[in-house]
Amino acid sequence: MLNTIQTRLRHHSAPSKNKRAIILAVDDDFFPFAYFVAMQILELHPDRCFDVCICVPNLKSIPEYLQIPTIRLCEINITGIEHLPTDHLSIAAYYRFFLPKIFAKEYEYILYLDADVFITESFANELFTHLPTNFVLAAAPDITYISLSCDNSLKPNDKENLKNILKSCSAKHVYRNSGVLLFNVPEYNARNYF
Repeated sequence: MLNTIQTRLRHHSAPSKNKRAIILAVDDDFFPFAYFVAMQILELHPDRCFDVCICVPNLKSIPEYLQIPTIRLCEINITGIEHLPTDHLSIAAYYRFFLPKIFAKEYEYILYLDADVFITESFANELFTHLPTNFVLAAAPDITYISLSCDNSLKPNDKENLKNILKSCSAKHVYRNSGVLLFNVPEYNARNYF
């Protein structure tokens, strides 16, 4: 089933300028939110060592006044994922996992961000300057795990509910937040990590 998936970068508003990128990948409905996050990043990082990209399925849907040279807009095409489960998510939720393949010739590192993050301070130049090279994918534990271990203000009933939710996820590992992912692009692709 996964071998029928095809990915490609169809069009872009500008070529890549750096070997690192912060990328938001959304459908048309979430573009305004991704644009807001991208503008936060640009404002807090005037001297960037990375590209800021927003990936969408159709560049023609982006109003011209929102197409600014400091944000690289990319039209990506991914076929063969229509059968993947979506429940409360859109099919765009899967885009993040294909970014290393789509941008394999352009970027060494990609920091993927969901469109619902809120950036309050400069962080990316420091992150991209001090990256270890011996990783494939980095992700933080989900807030549920952090709450269970650190939040003493949780009521016993709430703690028990969180534990039950975690037990229902049959995995025997720490659930990671997929809204902030750091990809080592060559390693991800070389190991066929997807």
